[in-house]
Amino acid sequence: MEVEVGVADPIVITATPDPICEVNTGKISPVITGGSGSYTFAWSNGQTTQEISGLDVGSFRLTVTDENGCTGSKIIKIETKSLGIAANGISDLCQPGDVGSITLTVTNGVAPIEFLWNNGATTSFLNNLPVGSYSVTVSDQQGCSETKLYKIGQSVQIYPEGDNVNLNTTVVHSCGSEMSGAIALGVPNCSNCKYEWKKDGGVFTTTKRTIPKIGCGYLLCYSYF
Repeated sequence: MEVEVGVADPIVITATPDPICEVNTGKISPVITGGSGSYTFAWSNGQTTQEISGLDVGSFRLTVTDENGCTGSKIIKIETKSLGIAANGISDLCQPGDVGSITLTVTNGVAPIEFLWNNGATTSFLNNLPVGSYSVTVSDQQGCSETKLYKIGQSVQIYPEGDNVNLNTTVVHSCGSEMSGAIALGVPNCSNCKYEWKKDGGVFTTTKRTIPKIGCGYLLCYSYF
């Protein structure tokens, strides 16, 4: 008598839980394929059902066993939801007066989206801003909330020697034919900083705080956040 011994497909666990923003609102609903017969479930938090809920952010290991004793295991993570806030259109502060502006877009929130700025505004944008720091708390319909800080920068220009420059900025003046001027900003160094330099109508942007070998007339507009 011949007995044919088969090999069961491996147990595969698939789960993609939604990110959460409130504690104890997470849920994992895994899909199980492979194996043989019915399954039993063992979670790292002690639960033994296929679906578990009331979870906080963290990692959860699920071990599935089929009726033949074959097992499959997977670590499933619940992450914090991000609202996807981006700042656009921080305007050119090389113009005189309070002309700064900040416009926000939210790509991952559930409408309606609410905004509360530190100056009391409740819109997604601010206009006519002077130099300074502006914080905003953004909330969506699900109660997810994030706070962001944006800083509208200042401007500095290389003039002929003797003119004053603020911002703790080191300026080496150059008004001759040689390009021997330089600017070194005394602002915090950060990977997200953006510096916009202007000269005779031309514009170039750099992440560096210092530009060497320049002449007179460079105007710097910068913002960082």
